[in-house]
Amino acid sequence: MTGRTNSRALSAVILLAAMTLSCGPRTEEAKIREFLKETAALAEKRSFDALMTRLAPDFRDFRGRDKAAAASLIEGHLRRSRGIVIHVLSVKAGEAEAGGDTPLQAEILLSSGPAEALRRLVRYAGETYRLDLRLGPSGRAGRQIRYAAWEEVPVSGLFPESVKALKDLFPGL
Repeated sequence: MTGRTNSRALSAVILLAAMTLSCGPRTEEAKIREFLKETAALAEKRSFDALMTRLAPDFRDFRGRDKAAAASLIEGHLRRSRGIVIHVLSVKAGEAEAGGDTPLQAEILLSSGPAEALRRLVRYAGETYRLDLRLGPSGRAGRQIRYAAWEEVPVSGLFPESVKALKDLFPGL
């Protein structure tokens, strides 16, 4: 990078930071959406160790798997998949409970295999899932996933905001 390119990049970063600060405090739901997008990005990059920091030590899923069993499941999926793309379509966060846990539902689009451009070309969106999560507070990561349940949901069963996000990603779907 040239000095000019570096200064442009730095200017852009400063501008984005200023815009973010001037927009006022982010809502809890916006923070949770960002946490989920960051978690999805870790999965897409196959950053297994960083991904595991997102699961609480007392994690359990709807089948009773603990953190170690979930880690094995995730590691196997990452190993088998040639490429993973995860789009967070919508997030509905509940009120934080007395213990600090926040229940939420999120809908995601998960696809693996060919490149994103090819998926758009053939209008293959992937599989849509509804996640039921409980996020707990964590000093280091800010929050961690304490509980997870998921089910595949047909496009016709998605929340309206998820359908809109899906159509924005794949016009004509």
